[in-house]
Amino acid sequence: CTGYGGGGIMETVAKALGIPLNPISKLAMYYLARSLGGFSPTGDTGAYIRDVVKALSVYGAVYKTLHSDLNPQSQFRVAPSQAALSEALNHQALEYISVPIDVQTVKNALASKYPVVYGIPIYSNFPQFGQFENIPMPSGSLLGWHCMYLFGHDDNRQAFHNRSSWSSTWGEGGNAWLPYAYFQAYAQDSWLVRVVEGSAPTPPPPPPPTPTYIL
Repeated sequence: CTGYGGGGIMETVAKALGIPLNPISKLAMYYLARSLGGFSPTGDTGAYIRDVVKALSVYGAVYKTLHSDLNPQSQFRVAPSQAALSEALNHQALEYISVPIDVQTVKNALASKYPVVYGIPIYSNFPQFGQFENIPMPSGSLLGWHCMYLFGHDDNRQAFHNRSSWSSTWGEGGNAWLPYAYFQAYAQDSWLVRVVEGSAPTPPPPPPPTPTYIL
């Protein structure tokens, strides 16, 4: 999920900036993040989100055309080829920033067209399958941690629009609404990519009316 979240914000920022970028191999970024974080590259250990965005900066975005995301049960152990890594250097994240766990700060980032990747604990009432619209506040027993990214918000709902790696059959096409209160109380390791190779920093625009969407 960390590779998906990091790759997802990179793709979204590049699209917003008008930078050509092909689909990123999320499994390649997961492999590289584990390597940077000191984890076994052949073990499904998980990875820190900060190491995923660092991998996008150090190695660049590995294209899915050069490193397949098919067969994830085995492909996550496969190192990207030298050809894939050489090509990825043309698509580096030139600036990435830690984002405070603060609803207003995240809303400001989204208004400036920067999606935010983050980690959050999920509990037994967290919907893991099927179609639904809203993620409930947590209750029950802790199941583990999950990485997702935020791409919009709606003050009327008091929620962020959120994308998960659990396929388009989850939620509404892979998206669901996460309460501001859930994010504020539980989220950790939150980051954004601000500058992608081929772009330059621009002053953030004034916040638009809610809801805001950047996909």
